Formats: sequence, structure tokens, C-alpha cells
Amino acid sequence: MKHKVTIEDVAKYCHVSKSSVSRYLNHGYVSQEHKEKISRAINELGFERDYHASRLRARNSRMIGVIVNRNHQADQERILVGMQRHLQSLEYQGNVLFHDDSVEGEAQCLRQLLRQGADGVVLLDSRDPKRLQELVLTQHAKVLFARSVCDYAPYLAPDERMAGYLLGQYFKERQFHRFVYLQKQDSMSEKRRMGFLQAYAGMKCELVVHFIHGAADVYDMMKELISKGYEGVICDCVQWAMAAMKYCHEVHIHIPQNLSFACFGDEVLCQYSYPSLTTIVYPNEAFGVNLIEEIAAIHESRAPQWETMTMRLMEGESVGFVR
Repeated sequence: MKHKVTIEDVAKYCHVSKSSVSRYLNHGYVSQEHKEKISRAINELGFERDYHASRLRARNSRMIGVIVNRNHQADQERILVGMQRHLQSLEYQGNVLFHDDSVEGEAQCLRQLLRQGADGVVLLDSRDPKRLQELVLTQHAKVLFARSVCDYAPYLAPDERMAGYLLGQYFKERQFHRFVYLQKQDSMSEKRRMGFLQAYAGMKCELVVHFIHGAADVYDMMKELISKGYEGVICDCVQWAMAAMKYCHEVHIHIPQNLSFACFGDEVLCQYSYPSLTTIVYPNEAFGVNLIEEIAAIHESRAPQWETMTMRLMEGESVGFVR
């Protein structure tokens, strides 16, 4: 029977103390010389840490896991910045894993973080929270879904209905009435659309929805839509709006004289598009702070201390007035 390599075996092999090996495994202070010795010994001996046992002993790893889609959106970067900032202020270590835009990839990341003893895990823009339910519940995992609605675990999401309402009010003031909405097929986008229509309550508003999967779909869709007399195009993300405007430039449709555009998303990309895009700007960094505050509060069994979040409309050159 093969002998299981222990911390004591590693310590003897590289001539350091057991406490040094333990500190190395728990991300404590170890000199650079000892780090190199211990790392080499672990690889050469084939040492495998029992994360479940160490977690039971420590009961507090001070590590928060974050799972992100590899094909992430630009605004996720600001969310991650806010998360990192608050992790440092709470003296937690962050471990960010990227998955391949599949439910199984997301599940593998979650299993890995739980094996490593994460005190909590934030799943940002989860592809399908429902399909992770059995894994979360059987592992008694402390998880927080971000920007995804979940009926069996805590979740946080911006007020998307308010975002849509703000954009609807803006267009109503400019007397727009005929739109096409290039929408993702998820609850977040549906709430935006409902908020947009709410702004037009009691007034005429034609809002035709087309479900889009990627920028290539947008380009093809514009070929069909461009001759139907719409006044405005609402896009769920900046990249779709830029793809649609690119098509308009190629066929000599002037923006905003002939057609206006607006979207939800990244402030920087909207400022540097041509023309600059009108968009709803989200407080993404503050949202990242609140995500870490919430998952830490769940782990520590305390009430979270929120950072104020306010979305706003940034007016660009892509919207005109209806003649």
C-alpha cells in the first residue's frame, strides 16, 4: 500500500519545520528560500493536501472564491476591481477562477474552490443557477449569485427595471415611439425591457424585441430591420450597439439623424465609440464591494454594511430628436 505523504514528510525532506510547511499551505509568511524548498518538496514527493480536513481544523480559511465566465463582458472588470478592494480591506484572500461559458465548467470551478476550503463563493453572471442547485445544497456551500436570480441561494443584482425606466424616460422626452430592442434571453434583460415600457405607461410605444446571441447576429439582424422605419435601437450591451452602428456606417445611414442608438453598459467604451453612445452607467465598482461585503457577512453571520449604489444615464451623440 502506497504511503500517504504528510506535512511531516515534506518538512523532513526539505529540512524545515512542520510549522513552516503549515504556514506555506495556509498562505502565511514563509521566507522565499523556504518557499522554494517546500514547493520543490511537495512536487517531488507528490504531496496532496486534504482540504476538507484542514478546513475542519481551521474553520476559517479567509479565502473567498469568485467564478467568472471566461468570455466576460467589459463591465465585469470594474466589478472585479471593487471586489479586490474590499477583499483587502476585510483581510480576505481572493481566488478568481474562469470557466468556459458552460454549466459544467462553472460546476468544476465551484467544486475546486470548495475543495480548497473557500469560506464563500461569488458566482458572477452564472449561466444557469438552477443546474447548480444539487451541488450547492449537498455541499452546504455558502454561495452568492451576482446579476443572476436564484430561488435557493442568496443573490444580488442591480435594479434592472429602474435602468430600463431611466432610458425610457429619456427617449419619451425626445418624443420617440418606435423602437427595436436587441435583447439577451435572460431575466435581467426582461426587467430592463419592462422598465422601459413602464416609462411609456399610457403613451404610444412600439417596442419590437429580437433575441440576440452575439455581435455577428446583430450585424445580420440590422440588414432586416433597417428599412422598417424604426426611430431608435436599444441594445443590451455596448458591443452589440457598436456592431449595429458599424453596419449603419457601411450603408451610409447617419447616426443620429436617421437612426438613434442607446445601450446598457461600459462607460469607457461608450465614450470612445463613434458617435459616442448614450448608455445607462452602472456603479460596477461599488457593486463589487457590496458582493464581497455580502458573502463575508454570510460567512461571519452578521448584517452586511452596504456601499451606496446609484446608476445614471450618460448622454452621448448617438441619440437625436424625432422630427
